[in-house]
Amino acid sequence: DPSLHYLLGVAAMAGKTEVTPAVQAHFDKAIELDPKFHQVWFALADAEEKAGHLDKAVAYYERKLATDARSSASHSRLGGIYQNVGAYPLAAKHYDAAIAINVRERDAVLSRAVLAYQVEANPARAVALLQSLLEAEGPELRISERKTIGTHLAAAQLLTGNAQGASDAADAVIARDRIYGPAHFQKALALVALGRPGDAVPEFTKAEDSGLEPRELSRVLFFQGWAAWEGKRLQEAAESFRRGRDTDPRYTPNWLWAAAVATRMGEGSVAAQALLDHISTDPLEYARDRQLGEWWAPVPPPKPLVDAMTEALSTEAFALAMNAALVIALF
Repeated sequence: DPSLHYLLGVAAMAGKTEVTPAVQAHFDKAIELDPKFHQVWFALADAEEKAGHLDKAVAYYERKLATDARSSASHSRLGGIYQNVGAYPLAAKHYDAAIAINVRERDAVLSRAVLAYQVEANPARAVALLQSLLEAEGPELRISERKTIGTHLAAAQLLTGNAQGASDAADAVIARDRIYGPAHFQKALALVALGRPGDAVPEFTKAEDSGLEPRELSRVLFFQGWAAWEGKRLQEAAESFRRGRDTDPRYTPNWLWAAAVATRMGEGSVAAQALLDHISTDPLEYARDRQLGEWWAPVPPPKPLVDAMTEALSTEAFALAMNAALVIALF
């Protein structure tokens, strides 16, 4: 009975990820008895994926699909692997295949929505996908999943130009969990878009108090500084950008906008030196980095920054140093 050997193999794994010779022997016997017993391939793929052996995992998921073409879970898992290694077109292909088979494959729907608005610049599709998850006929969701979906919905709504819809989506998440940092972050961004940067500052503070990793905290501090810039509170902006640089020097926007603030405050020589100092942090590391998730937000258009620099370049004696620094940083 192939089912018996399959179950014996699963039992021999005892919840671990290592495929021991005993486990492999049972799985091999199941396939020998029934070459189409595709559950074995998924179990092996799952174990190899959890062990970090992604090449083996991909091969096993593909063997699963060769014998069970309608395995939406296998497509979803393949999408996740390709997304994690930055192969976004392949990830999207597998997510789309999973959704075509099963519109309630929530992991695939959520991940496809994230790719749509964070990678493909298609927030409208992201909104449609995320709303389908929250509809009454959508899949059953845990509270944690609803918070994640709602936060992504707020971010995608904002990118479609619907700032009020973004604010409402964030409020719905905060109503479930008043200390959920990503929702406060997206709420703050929506308030800035609604022309209320002063109201955004407390939301950024709540996001900041969420126990973040340095990279995420640096991003929050940058957008907090940007909100202060939008509200023409230059001293507050300068402090937020400074804290952001100290938290994670690799997050380039903090350096650029801190320089813009310094020029507006009449400290252009300081701005020029800071930009030159930033070169030591390898600005290309920021260019190579792409972190998808609930804390993601597109960096604001650089026109205000360029305008401030251009004005300083045309009037100050340190123009040569700033010009060189700005070219390197913006590149």
